[in-house]
Amino acid sequence: MKGKTLPISISGMIVLLLFFFSVHTAGAQTAEHQWGKIGFQVPLAFSSPKEIGMDAAAMQHPPESPPGKGQMEITLVGVSKGLQESLENKDEEIRKYVKGTFLGSVEPATRKTERTFLGKKVVGEGQTLSIPRKGELEFYLVPLSDGDKVAVAFFWDPAFPKEKVDSVIAKVAESLKEIKGK
Repeated sequence: MKGKTLPISISGMIVLLLFFFSVHTAGAQTAEHQWGKIGFQVPLAFSSPKEIGMDAAAMQHPPESPPGKGQMEITLVGVSKGLQESLENKDEEIRKYVKGTFLGSVEPATRKTERTFLGKKVVGEGQTLSIPRKGELEFYLVPLSDGDKVAVAFFWDPAFPKEKVDSVIAKVAESLKEIKGK
């Protein structure tokens, strides 16, 4: 009888260890990032936000990718009240500025998208790009409580799995929060 309980106990412990290991590794991929006035989570490994211009940063997946070469990129652009005023407080002008300056595209969007950021529905836009490189772009202009806005753009290679793209965009939208005092 003793010989039979030992293998059962060991196999039970192995099952428990595998369960805890899988739960730990599944949660380990979600990472918190902060930039400017916002914080958010991503379910895949991304580089830390790297400055790409005045009030703008970009993140790459995989994190070791050189700038502009990742399978997926997140671009963040702070849009102050002053910048909004200089663009006549028109979201369409802000979008054109951000896309032309930081995303390398002046082409109009080909589809509308909608996500919830900070508890509010935000209408965004999407399109297929061929310049500066081939890929898909989804872009949102998210209003902040102090009147500023943050542009959040997602760009991905067409070969990157769509379920991973959807997972990243959904997690960023769901977890986006304002950081007070910044």
